[in-house]
Amino acid sequence: MVAGVGFFTDSYDIFTVSLLTLMLGVVYYPGVGKMPTTSDTAIKLATSAGTVIGQLGFGALADVVGRKRMYGLELIMIIFATLAQALTSSSPSMDIIGVIIFWRVLQVSNPLRLGCLGSGARLT
Repeated sequence: MVAGVGFFTDSYDIFTVSLLTLMLGVVYYPGVGKMPTTSDTAIKLATSAGTVIGQLGFGALADVVGRKRMYGLELIMIIFATLAQALTSSSPSMDIIGVIIFWRVLQVSNPLRLGCLGSGARLT
């Protein structure tokens, strides 16, 4: 069950990044209606990089600390990063694309990614 939920959230985050960049283009580039290619690529790259960081770093940490503890940390991390990403806005001091890239990496780099907790992991 845990691996199934992890695979679902991972698939959702990875496959919706294309819709995310389309919507950001409409909102933040109203005259053009499309993000610049560099910004679009950077957000998509942040998603892939965050997934790799989560698999390697947090997967190894889950082996050391324990999978149950890492599962709780993962839930806290993904909720916080998702809310923070949803509440970001543009400002004169920071570019919105950079802020979204930062929160995107944190959102997808968690130990549940791609079954990192293992398909046979039991959290009881």
